Amino acid sequence: MPIWKDDFNDNFLDPHVWLKGEVGAVIEERNQRLEIYLSAGVSAGAGVMICNFSFDSTHGIEYGIDVLEDTYAEGTAIGLVDYRYRGYYFDLFANKTAAIVFFDGNEFKPIRTNIPVDESFGKMKIAYRKEEEWIADFIFNGKSIYSERMRLSMPRPMKPYLNATLSVDGGNIAVFDNAEIRYGIDRPYWLIPVGIVAVGALATVVYTKYSRERSYLAFF
Repeated sequence: MPIWKDDFNDNFLDPHVWLKGEVGAVIEERNQRLEIYLSAGVSAGAGVMICNFSFDSTHGIEYGIDVLEDTYAEGTAIGLVDYRYRGYYFDLFANKTAAIVFFDGNEFKPIRTNIPVDESFGKMKIAYRKEEEWIADFIFNGKSIYSERMRLSMPRPMKPYLNATLSVDGGNIAVFDNAEIRYGIDRPYWLIPVGIVAVGALATVVYTKYSRERSYLAFF
C-alpha cells in the first residue's frame, strides 16, 4: 500500500507540497506541527491549504489528519476532492459534532449534520473504497461515523484539502499533525498460471500474482 505523509516536524512548510489558499491567515509549520492562525477582522475560512500532489487509485484512497488538543476552532474541515474541488468534505466542530458535505462543482450540499463524535479532537479521515460500488467513508478516531454510496465517479486524480474555520474575533489557532494519504488500498489480484513443475508423478501449477492496481502520484 503506497503511503504519502507529512508529519510537519521539520518546521518548513514545503511550497512544492502545500499550496496556501486565501490571503489573510498565517499558515506556518513550527513547533513540529502545522499551525493556522487567523487575525482579528479576517474572514473565517481564510486558513485553507491544498496539497499540490494528486492521487489516483482504481480501488481505494484515504486521507486523514490529526487535530491536536490545543486547537480552538469553530470548525475544521478536510476534503478529498478533484481539480474542480468536487467531492466530500468532513467538518469537525468544537461542540463535539461533525458534518458531512458534498460539493458537486456548483454548490455545497449538506448530507448529514450534528453527528456526535466521542471527542472534539483526534484523527479525522475520509476514505473512498471500491466494493460492489464506490463508497465514501468518514472516520473519526478509527471509528466510521457515516458511509454512503459516492455521488461522483471514481477513480480520478484526487487531492487533499484542509481548512480551519476560525473565529472572526481573532486570536484563535488551529493545530494539526501527521497528514497522511494511503492509496491503492486493499489491492485485488489474480493468480495467473505461469508454468508447471513436475516432481515424480506429481505436477504443481506455478502461479504469479497480477494486480490491476494503477496507483500513481501526479502533479496538477
